[in-house]
Amino acid sequence: MSSHMASAMLMFHKRHMRNPSPYSSDRIAFLEHWFVKMWVRDYKKYDPETWEFSETYKKVFNGNYPSEFSNNRKWLKDVDQLFFAT
Repeated sequence: MSSHMASAMLMFHKRHMRNPSPYSSDRIAFLEHWFVKMWVRDYKKYDPETWEFSETYKKVFNGNYPSEFSNNRKWLKDVDQLFFAT
């Protein structure tokens, strides 16, 4: 992904953190490029019998990482849609 797309996703994420948010739904999340890359890399090694979520994954899924974007909105409970660029 180009640095332009990574910058755009970061901008969308920052805008979503505003109060009020310019987006019509509060139930969305914008994923940063580094996290999507990590997710793709780890998926290639996925084994359902041995897989354990890392603490970083748990924090992201619970809306607590990275700390500057912490909002405590949990995926599947508080977030219905994920937006990311690859």
